[in-house]
Amino acid sequence: YLDDTHPYADFLERAKKYIDDWCSEDSRYLRKFPDENGMSVHELTSDTEKAFQWLESIEKKEFIGTESRFLDIFAKLRELIENSSENPRIRIAALEEKKREIEKQIREIEISGKAETYSDTQIKERFYEISKLGRELIADFKEVEQNFKDITRKIYEKQTRKDVTKGEILGYALDATDALGESDQGKSFNSFWRSLIACQKQDELDTLIEAIFKILQEKGIAYLDLFMRKLRLYLYDAGRKVIESNHRLVSKLRRILGEKSVLEQRKTIE
Repeated sequence: YLDDTHPYADFLERAKKYIDDWCSEDSRYLRKFPDENGMSVHELTSDTEKAFQWLESIEKKEFIGTESRFLDIFAKLRELIENSSENPRIRIAALEEKKREIEKQIREIEISGKAETYSDTQIKERFYEISKLGRELIADFKEVEQNFKDITRKIYEKQTRKDVTKGEILGYALDATDALGESDQGKSFNSFWRSLIACQKQDELDTLIEAIFKILQEKGIAYLDLFMRKLRLYLYDAGRKVIESNHRLVSKLRRILGEKSVLEQRKTIE
């Protein structure tokens, strides 16, 4: 605490005003919410995170990877069609086509004795594309995490109102979390989290990333992006924050249900 006579008191007051303005509904640059001890916590909103991500995206890139994106569109279109049709014949035809393509590649390798590989440019292009997708995935987690925090914030607001009962607060929380869990966003996150925490998937992801960096090193391909080195840890940390937000919500509800009502507290005081 700085009193008015302190030389930095004015700066502190101005900084506080900036933070309050940035947390307001009009700005929404920052989010302000209480932690389990009632202390205010500030963090960037998902919109601000995306703004920073956009600024990074307009920086001049070493090269623009168009081939890998184009091929990725084709692959995703095929995957979408193959896995959306309920017609067994369409599914079998797609698998047979893959089988023929694989057998063709095997024959060509057996005849030539050589395996066709990506060029250095193609390897580098796909490496940066994967890194970009990883960053976008982590940014998306901010929105899921913020949804849980918004529910918790509204519970705090409802708790301060005299005309709201515990049952209404609990009902709101359950309805909101059920809606979030049943949403496409919630279902997608739950599927991701189950995959990530599976030991087999963690080991496989680590092995794949290690193999990629080994290839880059062996081919002497220069790279500046080290994000991929700790991709699994970054994903786990971002996902863990979503889980912790959910746990804080449950903990808050438990405390509310364990407390006496405001009316009972007043009677006790009187």
